[in-house]
Amino acid sequence: MCLYMQVGGHDAWRGLMQQQSEVFRQKGYAVQFRVEEDQEHFLSLGPEGTKRLFDHLDAAANGCA
Repeated sequence: MCLYMQVGGHDAWRGLMQQQSEVFRQKGYAVQFRVEEDQEHFLSLGPEGTKRLFDHLDAAANGCA
């Protein structure tokens, strides 16, 4: 399973999400954890982030490559 976890740099949940990503890695999941600097809990990714989202979907369709 592919997991793409993104969190805002100012999000209060950042530490907990990072810990959860490590738990998923230990269970053998393919995890990418990314901090979106200068963002809060609700992310505004713009065109670059939208492209990244579709790139993640394509990678998941090909076995997380």
